[in-house]
Amino acid sequence: MPSAGCASAHNLTNNPTMKDPIFRMKRSVFAIACIAAGLLSAARGDEPVKADVVVYAGTPAGITAAIAAAREGRTVSLVELNNRVGGMTSGGLTNTDIGKRWTVGGLSEEFLVRAVDYYKEKYGPESEQYKACKNGRKYEPHVAELIFERMLAEQPKIKVWKRHRYHSVTLDGARIVSLTAEDPVAKKQVTFEGDVFIDASYTGDVMAGALVPYRIGRESRAEFGEPLAGVTKGPESVIGMGDHRTQAYNYRVSVTGTTANRVLFPKPGNYDPEPWRAKFRDKILSGKISKFLDLYISKAGANDKRDSNWNDLVGGNEGYAEGDWETRAKIEAKHRDYYLSMLYYLQNDPELPESFRKDAMNWGLPKDEFADTGHFPFQLYIRESRRMLGKYILREQDLTENRQKADGICAGNYGIDCHGVQFTMVNGKRIIERTRHRSVEPYDIPYSSIVPIEPGNLIVPVCLSSTHVAYCSLRMEPVFMMIGHAAGKAAHLALEGKTPVQDVDVKKLRALLLKEGAVLDAAAPGKSEEMQKKAKPGDKEEQEETDMDDETPAKSPAKTKEAKKEAKAKKAAPAADAVVEDPSLPRVLIIGDSISIGYTPGVRELLEGKANVLRIPGNGSSTSHGLANLGKWLGSGQWDVIHFNFGLHDAKLPPQGIRHSDPAQYEKNLRELVKQLQGTGAKLIFATTTPVPDGGNLAPDRRFGEVKAYNDAALRVMKENNVTVNDLNTAVQPHAAEYLKPKDVHYTKEGSAFLAGRVAASIGENLRKP
Repeated sequence: MPSAGCASAHNLTNNPTMKDPIFRMKRSVFAIACIAAGLLSAARGDEPVKADVVVYAGTPAGITAAIAAAREGRTVSLVELNNRVGGMTSGGLTNTDIGKRWTVGGLSEEFLVRAVDYYKEKYGPESEQYKACKNGRKYEPHVAELIFERMLAEQPKIKVWKRHRYHSVTLDGARIVSLTAEDPVAKKQVTFEGDVFIDASYTGDVMAGALVPYRIGRESRAEFGEPLAGVTKGPESVIGMGDHRTQAYNYRVSVTGTTANRVLFPKPGNYDPEPWRAKFRDKILSGKISKFLDLYISKAGANDKRDSNWNDLVGGNEGYAEGDWETRAKIEAKHRDYYLSMLYYLQNDPELPESFRKDAMNWGLPKDEFADTGHFPFQLYIRESRRMLGKYILREQDLTENRQKADGICAGNYGIDCHGVQFTMVNGKRIIERTRHRSVEPYDIPYSSIVPIEPGNLIVPVCLSSTHVAYCSLRMEPVFMMIGHAAGKAAHLALEGKTPVQDVDVKKLRALLLKEGAVLDAAAPGKSEEMQKKAKPGDKEEQEETDMDDETPAKSPAKTKEAKKEAKAKKAAPAADAVVEDPSLPRVLIIGDSISIGYTPGVRELLEGKANVLRIPGNGSSTSHGLANLGKWLGSGQWDVIHFNFGLHDAKLPPQGIRHSDPAQYEKNLRELVKQLQGTGAKLIFATTTPVPDGGNLAPDRRFGEVKAYNDAALRVMKENNVTVNDLNTAVQPHAAEYLKPKDVHYTKEGSAFLAGRVAASIGENLRKP
């Protein structure tokens, strides 16, 4: 039976949960249960299985951890709760979420390369299967399982124990002595003894059993100052609050249109078509969805297989993380029935047009996948569960600002990606509430985030120490594989040095990882440019297929109103057009949001023959986005003048209440930006944020914080650092009614020309100064 809510304070001062008497009582009750379980295990007299390293869960992280330790000569017991290894990677996830392909290294890269080689060797380099695998991004579930099995079989020091699920751990002070697992079919228990334990499970059962403090749910925005934290939609009174909820689960179900390899969708025992009638019926009847494939965004992978990622059962995962095995089985069955009800409904409901049902009959579950589970995946997609409160808690700021870590063991870089967390009511409409998506640049994942404060012989590569927001980015399987790789090597070094895992020599760990092809220091300046030169075909970034429209899948990702407006502004004002530079003229860089996109062409015209005026690509957005991208924007060239602005996006406050940065965070971010910009040696000019009309309320649904507070904060920073200020706000204020578009922050042609004149004059004046 998995642990239920165990945790221990261990002098953690930044965890408010530790002060909760109910939390302490749960911890104490479970501690007694753990001790009792250990005594019962010893009383049985069973002969324990001994190994240097015990890895719980044959997830991708567990597999790479086991292999990494075994390659250093360590014996390993790999204990897997299912009858198959591979977790989500072999459990239905046919489209790998990576982001920047070059950030993947070590055993994770080895897996992807083996996937490519499999299709190349079996079908040939010109085959559709080889091309469809997209340099390892796409593969069939059974192929992933086969590769994992081969990698494990190559290591004779690894023994795999399938169908053994967590029962209990035995502790001796600040060390784990053994893990007891049960085989629910044979109804027997096996005790695994080891010197180092690695909990690579999606639910953190060993971690919880070892009395390591953890959290389930979302932190409040105030706790760590994360702009994206907490509840994001609903009444103003709840915006930013923390809660106990995690993002939704689902199954990643492969479907195929290949007749010879197709099994028609079965009717589940608890068939319920009502959710799918509400979701799809009217759209199918109206012809907006005319065929089955309209429900799938991603292209097919090898052998005509694809899976969708938008059939989340929002709220259906509550109780899973701390539930016993019976509770978890019920939740899994509910998710399975929910998904199969959809598939069966689309093929069989008599209300649907015959033409649609006939088309849907061309699709089914692949015969060559999951034969022992009715061709349905064995692994529930547990996107988030327990999260350890360890030696270092990875936060949103570690992804957007402080991206470099001295003890970095691998890189994350997939965007902050959160599926639905709960249903809520906004303006009389039921909507899905979730953490907002945001792109990030590569960031280091530190070793200190995968070790607890104690015990001294446990490493946690999956339910690692992270806030909800940070976990929304790092939770991708290729990243877990890289963290698992590091965990296995760390276990070896702890054994070699006879030290707790917390005291492992990180320099030695990083050296071992580099020796096996790891990509370290991905956030270092120039690293991205260096690695992108080595890119291979198929390395293009792809985004995870998510139900961005809350309740309805889309044929293609929908553009937001803001994105459409920005695209229109770019088309009207080609600020990012290539500039043929005159080497005899000074170089000027303009950094800013869509307002600067409007005035940049005018600045170029006014300074023609006086300066090379260049601009960053796209929208400079908020200060946090600037910190994440500044190195890329600056490049390796020399700048004479940099004219920059941030503020409009930091102050933005949509209905859901998410603001990029409050004034205090904005000021902090600006200080860091100025510090980095001063390092260029360029003359700096800061432009104040331009006015927001109508008291900050813009049609149809955008609001802004008090711009004055942001400009006041900026002026303090510029004064302290002797940065020249171009006060566009004061300059345009008397002309706002004339130059601003109605109920908009953007400017007419005349308004952009006015701003261009002010910007060109400021730059021109400073070009003449030493």
